[in-house]
Amino acid sequence: MTQKSEALSHYMKTLEICQQTLSPNHISLATSYKNMGDYINELSFYEKELETYRQKPPSDSHDLAQAYKNVGTTYMNMEEYSKAFLFMEKCLEILEKTLSLSHFQLTEVYSNIGSVYYNIEEYTKSLLFYEKALEIQQQILPVDDVTSAERYNMIGFVYYQMEEYTKAIPFFTKSIEILEKTSPIHDSNLTQFYHNIGVAHSNIGKYTEAILFFEKSIEINERIRIPNHSLLTASYDNIRFAYNALRDYMKALTVSKKVHHIYEQTFPLNYSLLSVSCNYIAMIYYDMSEYSDALSFLEKSLSILNEIHSSSHIDLVLCYNNIGSTYHKMGENLKALSFHERALETNQQLVPPDLSFMAHSYNKIGLVYMDIEEYSKALLFHEKALELYQEILPLNHSDIESSKQYIENAKNKL
Repeated sequence: MTQKSEALSHYMKTLEICQQTLSPNHISLATSYKNMGDYINELSFYEKELETYRQKPPSDSHDLAQAYKNVGTTYMNMEEYSKAFLFMEKCLEILEKTLSLSHFQLTEVYSNIGSVYYNIEEYTKSLLFYEKALEIQQQILPVDDVTSAERYNMIGFVYYQMEEYTKAIPFFTKSIEILEKTSPIHDSNLTQFYHNIGVAHSNIGKYTEAILFFEKSIEINERIRIPNHSLLTASYDNIRFAYNALRDYMKALTVSKKVHHIYEQTFPLNYSLLSVSCNYIAMIYYDMSEYSDALSFLEKSLSILNEIHSSSHIDLVLCYNNIGSTYHKMGENLKALSFHERALETNQQLVPPDLSFMAHSYNKIGLVYMDIEEYSKALLFHEKALELYQEILPLNHSDIESSKQYIENAKNKL
């Protein structure tokens, strides 16, 4: 039995006991529903509770506010954010009238509203409410209180989503500093926070610093009793990307193979992950000009893809193009042409086709025709690529400029 199924079995037994021993309106029932992910019954419980408090005198306003918050939180868990916002707003309206503006109870409501705005991608408003929650905590709690770490982290996340990475980093840093002082060294949150700050550094091109943070995340994750394998492989993948960006291909290759081994051991039935992993390894070999090794891993990736997808899937398009490019580098132009044409044909069968990949295939086919000195055909495909790129890209995009140069090269050969 998996840990998840064991937990579910435990929650079901707890719910059964609660139903037998407690009154129908006991709060433990709602908690049991939540633990089981049974949000429908949880919502029904809280809605009945809310209706009860609505009928009580104003002196019970704090209980009414809590009831609104409970309904709002449940809607958040159900990802019905517009409904969640309405109930959180009613809760906040009551609390702001009855509590001082620095009361701790407001922090959770401000934070919840910040989360709602975050999930509907209204990041400026999300930032405002997260900052309000943090401001109150700073007034009434110690500077390094552990609950503040999550506030700092979420503000950092909002800046990250706004692509303001240099603003995100100080908040991620602060969240780490707090947890390092207050939590066990193997705290799972610390693992996530190190990963977050690593990604932010990577996105501003500070790859060496990013690698250090990813390695710290991995070190803690591997020592946790129940490691987060998804986060572990994400950190390794980001290290691979960083080494690749630094052109340290041997280290990138070592990390990529380690990730592949983790996938084989931890997610043996997730063939999609294994295919992607093979593709990553192949592309590193490609960048190292070791084309035979690249081709070997691309063929493994293609074999997996053919098992899990229909004849028309975007992953097949990518794989065919990568195999075509590898054969082109090996000087096997006819094989290269065949795979680029298969990529194009597969893409055309998609609904809708991916126009960017289609333009990419046109250019790849054009470049092969250039090498086999069929310049009129090369010109035709490069013109098709340019036409598509001009439909979907800004006029100053580098792919448009490259296509124009390819066209010029082909014309000069005619």
